[in-house]
Amino acid sequence: MLLADWNYQTNSIDEKAVVKFEYEQMEDVVRAIAFLNTKSDEQSKITQLKEWIQSYDRGTLCKEGFYQFLTYITILWPEKFDKKEIIEEKRIRNNALLQQCFIEGLEWHFHPVEQELLNGFWQEAESTLGYRFIFSVPLHSLNGFLTTLHRSLNALSQADLDFKWTPAVNEHYEESVLYTEDVNEQDYKTEAYLLVWSCASSHPVIRAHAKRKLCRILCNHSRLFEVLIHDFHSAKDTYILDGLYNAVYGALLLLRDVDLFNTVSLLIYDYHFQRKQPVEDVRVREWLLKILLFTKTQKDGIDLFSKALPPYKPQEEIDLETIEIGEDYFGHTQGSKKLWFSLCGFSDFNRYILGFNSNYESRIYTLMSHDQNDRPPMLPLVQLKSMVAQKINSMGWNDQLGELDNGVYSTSRYDNLRERIGKKYQWKALFAVEAQLMDRFAVADRWHFGVDGDKRILRPPYPWYSSTLNDFDVTLTTGLIDDDDIVDVLDKQLPFVINKQMTDTDWVEQPVTTADCQHFFVGEDSKWVLLFQIFSEFPTDGEHKDAYLSYETFFVRNQDVQKFDEWIVKQNFSGRFMPTSGQDIFIRLLEYPWMLPYVNKEYEDWESVLDGDGKCPCLVMLTNYTQLQEEAIGFGDEYKGENMLPCPELMSTMQLHFKSHACFTYGKEERLASFYASTIHYREGIPKGLHIRRTVLEEFLRTKGYTMYWTISAERLLIVGATAIPKYKTYSFCAKYGEGGKVNWIKE
Repeated sequence: MLLADWNYQTNSIDEKAVVKFEYEQMEDVVRAIAFLNTKSDEQSKITQLKEWIQSYDRGTLCKEGFYQFLTYITILWPEKFDKKEIIEEKRIRNNALLQQCFIEGLEWHFHPVEQELLNGFWQEAESTLGYRFIFSVPLHSLNGFLTTLHRSLNALSQADLDFKWTPAVNEHYEESVLYTEDVNEQDYKTEAYLLVWSCASSHPVIRAHAKRKLCRILCNHSRLFEVLIHDFHSAKDTYILDGLYNAVYGALLLLRDVDLFNTVSLLIYDYHFQRKQPVEDVRVREWLLKILLFTKTQKDGIDLFSKALPPYKPQEEIDLETIEIGEDYFGHTQGSKKLWFSLCGFSDFNRYILGFNSNYESRIYTLMSHDQNDRPPMLPLVQLKSMVAQKINSMGWNDQLGELDNGVYSTSRYDNLRERIGKKYQWKALFAVEAQLMDRFAVADRWHFGVDGDKRILRPPYPWYSSTLNDFDVTLTTGLIDDDDIVDVLDKQLPFVINKQMTDTDWVEQPVTTADCQHFFVGEDSKWVLLFQIFSEFPTDGEHKDAYLSYETFFVRNQDVQKFDEWIVKQNFSGRFMPTSGQDIFIRLLEYPWMLPYVNKEYEDWESVLDGDGKCPCLVMLTNYTQLQEEAIGFGDEYKGENMLPCPELMSTMQLHFKSHACFTYGKEERLASFYASTIHYREGIPKGLHIRRTVLEEFLRTKGYTMYWTISAERLLIVGATAIPKYKTYSFCAKYGEGGKVNWIKE
């Protein structure tokens, strides 16, 4: 009996599913069994089902009940008719409702559906249902359909892709198995392909998730690099290329396999740089060039970067004429008008991305050719806007796409429940126009001027000099970041606490002394040395006491030590600390420090001290370097955090490197050399602040002939409500590091 068979089948299914089946859906499955057990023949049953489906479409049947009933029919049909699937019935197989029910029940079939039959079904469902079914079926069922799907999507124009595929990704990605954190180890190739295609989404959160997951898959399955690059390098949608090469770049940074670097670099050079005409998109070009650059920096890495330097050969003529962009320029639908407003109205994109809020000309793009060295005329923003508008139209924007954006409100850059398709077009167009401008005209430094006061020209015009900051880091992780070498110092850092038993007045008047400043080391034998930390405690629950204690460190050349000691003992930094390292959000954690010379023309190891009386007799080198990671992309605090690392000279001299994405560096014999816990994902109890292994620090100091100093700043004040009471106390101290973990106070 079919019911008995069904009960037998559920024995191998998880208990939760069985309970749901037995108590929520028993009535529908019993109806399905009863229908299949009637005396009518197969064709009569098909006729009856077609009549019921018509009634369902007219709304004369209970929709939920009939949908479940039809789903169980598709599951049990082969049990009744000698393993013949209902989708083999020509009279009914192309019905969209039946196809959807078949997909819904696919994983419940007692006997697996033959792959050849599935492949044919997917092709029919693609035209009947659209692409939404891709996100509702088990990955393994798509394995045989993968090649067909890839060819089908690749054949679509940009506009057709965004009309047929992109909405399906936007609406169903987060409901699919792709959105789970676990990587499917059996069907990883299918998952990888779908993740690349999912990067066509107009929603930045979906793209961010897809790229991070793809990066993890590539780390575990390195043979996919060649396969994916071969199959996607000519994709029309630059969002697809951005997603692929971003993930490839991140995986290479994590793997650090020079043979793999060389293989990937050869593919990228052959596909994208042979004719000096790479994809017209600054984001895609950034990943491509950085892959070549990173390979060049590795021992035994090949240098294709030097052969792929910009500027590139222009690929099409650009029109610098300023055009009239009327409200109906993109179309008459609400979605098209939203696109117009975003580009031309009082919007975030118009004011802050294009720059109309405070400028009338670009701060970066000039109208001077690359072979000139005159004072460059800058590109008027109205011309930039005109170029972006024309590019949007040439990419195929139309009112059919505009219809998809009707009623979609996405006012934030990232954190929106739904995202307009039009936003994808305005960003893609901008990235394409920026690439075209870089191919033709010199690029200026937006922040710095030459000695003559004119704009400084940046040569070569690297794509990361784009006007739009790219701060996305695909290698960030939410997994536990840990190392056995910190176990012995967990919870060993001296506490920083406020004495809440004292009155507010007495507490402010009580001086901070060097006895309160003893956070220099953690671990036995002063194993770890503190390089940077700010301790602070803000008033809560009606309290008023606000305390601050900071440690900043820097190097001084040994020949300058005596005069520096004589100077600093007379200084009072009034609660301020020595010059801190600048945050640099143009590079990602694993790009440090090898990318610095290519993104920061102003970076210098040695700095002047501007604090105190401003007459410091020598230059100093900060011991640390700070990077502010992304704080957006709709993930809340998951990936938020400030990363701090030893300074570039310390990193290079001691050959410190990363093993994974974390503020942990490793030196000789792969021993942990430094750590900095920047996010919630580090081991609980890890000491706060940037610490370096004492033996590593001492070897560096001996090798370079440097001395390390701490400047310590403290402050005590009272805050009532949101107002600081004027009466407060500040303190500053200075100590010098002594070999073996000694602290020599210079200024107490």
